[in-house]
This record gives sequence, C-alpha cells and structure tokens, in this order.
Amino acid sequence: MEAATVPIRSLLFTHLLSFSVLACASDDRPSGTDVAGAFPPQGYTWVAFGADTVTAEVADTEDARQQGLMYREQLAEGEGMLFVWTDEAIRSFWMKDTLIPLDVAFLDRTLTVINISQMDPQSEYFHFSDRPAMFALEVPRAWFSSREIGEGSRATLISGPR
Repeated sequence: MEAATVPIRSLLFTHLLSFSVLACASDDRPSGTDVAGAFPPQGYTWVAFGADTVTAEVADTEDARQQGLMYREQLAEGEGMLFVWTDEAIRSFWMKDTLIPLDVAFLDRTLTVINISQMDPQSEYFHFSDRPAMFALEVPRAWFSSREIGEGSRATLISGPR
C-alpha cells in the first residue's frame, strides 16, 4: 500500500507546482518586469532617483551608443536610454536624426548628476558634460525638472541577469 501512496504524492506535488507556476504567470504585474517582478527585462536597467524610476534600455557598445534613440517617434513617460562607458571622459550628444525632444543627464562614476541638457529634435548642436562622465541618461523632455532632479542628485541602478 505504501508503494501506491508515493505516486499519489508525486502526482499531488506536480499539480500543486503547476498551479503555483500558473498563478505566478497570470498575475497583474506591469509589463517590463520578469515573472518574479524583481528585475527589469534583459537589456534594460532601472535608474532610480529616490522614488522616481526610469526603465532604461542599456547602450553599452559603440554601435548601440551611436544609434541611441535615433528615428524613434515616441518615448513613453518613465522610459529612457542609459549610455554606459568603461571610463570617465567629457561626453557629447547631438540630436541629428532624433525625432523627439529629450533631456540628457550626464552622471559620474558614483552616479551623481553632473549636469542636464535639454535637447531639441534633429538639432546638430552638441551638448557636453561639464565634467568627465561615465553614464548619460536620456529621457523625455522635462522628466528631470518635473521631479526636481538636478545637478548633485544621485541615481541607483538595478539590473537583471544578462
């Protein structure tokens, strides 16, 4: 009789596990997070300034940094692009072939905002970091100012598995 209870226990365990997986997969979590909701999707990072967070695409290769947000027709509130380099240097951005107005924050290696520039669509004007920067975060125009984020504000990065 004990041999018959082992398969029943296994079957019961399998069904309970299946229901648990279905329950996790069908919850009401917002898109942009993994099933556990603990990390941003692959290729993205959360950039948090206190309670204000941007879900940012990560541009950490030369090609990705050169492409940036060119040719995009929209960028939703709370979304952006984080440009990442392996060293600090004076950085510059322009908006040729970029169709939407953006703000760019230049950040140093400690993720402290150096300066923020407002950038107009399709402009060939160069926007420079005031000091050497290791990161730059592009977001929709006025995202920073509407949250009182400015020079000296500090960010936190939360990334998921790669």
